[in-house]
Amino acid sequence: MVPVFRHFSLRASLLRLALVAAACAAVAGAPARAENLEQAFALALNADGRLSASTRHVAAARSAHAAARGLRQPQVSVDALYYHLSEQRSFSVEILSVSTTLPIAQDRGWLYRAGVSVPLYTSSRIDRTEQAAQAGLDAAELGVQRTEQDIRLDVAHAYIGVLRAQRQHELAASGVETLEAHGRDAASFFEQGLVARNDMLAARSAVANARQDLIRATTMLDIARAGYNRQLGRALDDAVSIDELPQAKDNNASPVAAGSPRAELLALTRQAQALRHQAAAARA
Repeated sequence: MVPVFRHFSLRASLLRLALVAAACAAVAGAPARAENLEQAFALALNADGRLSASTRHVAAARSAHAAARGLRQPQVSVDALYYHLSEQRSFSVEILSVSTTLPIAQDRGWLYRAGVSVPLYTSSRIDRTEQAAQAGLDAAELGVQRTEQDIRLDVAHAYIGVLRAQRQHELAASGVETLEAHGRDAASFFEQGLVARNDMLAARSAVANARQDLIRATTMLDIARAGYNRQLGRALDDAVSIDELPQAKDNNASPVAAGSPRAELLALTRQAQALRHQAAAARA
């Protein structure tokens, strides 16, 4: 009975291994879920280094604004100095024909200094400096919005480019199938003597041109997918699966943000204000 139990135990183990392997194969063979445009936006914003650089600019501008506000506070300074002279300072004294040298300071030592300065009147220099720093901070924050808008625009162009390339590839593949069927019919008619040789050669030439168009469409599709992967921070040869763009329900409805100005225009306005405040602070 012992060999029988071992036989059934081995069979059960093999069955479990087969089930696990089948499950892994099913998971690996499952098609990847297509991503939509909003998901592409989120992936690109997380991967693009331009947005991170703009965020660092905002942090630097916020620190500059805090430093400008700190100009109103009392400034405390503490200094320490160590000195070492080549010779000790002294002076000579002669009393009753007796001369002697008396030291007046040591040849080495420490000097300490502490002070507090409070701005009393600066002719609006501090106010202008703080206003310039605030305008610079606003410009940096608008720069983040501008960078985000640029990234979204680039991703949208790449997304639409992939969809357009897919449509062109499908059209080229359909043209090849249609012309190949026409070529087979033309060859069959030529064998039966129903068409001339020129008609058969023209059909073959059309098939060759269609295959060339398919190769060109395949190349453009690969380029479009590589550009899309580059926008999302992926490897250029990664697989791309995207959803179709949703159809607009009302073509006459205009988006809310259509009339809002671009963030870069507002950022330039804030930068101009910062320069004017800096000029006023320099005059003060």
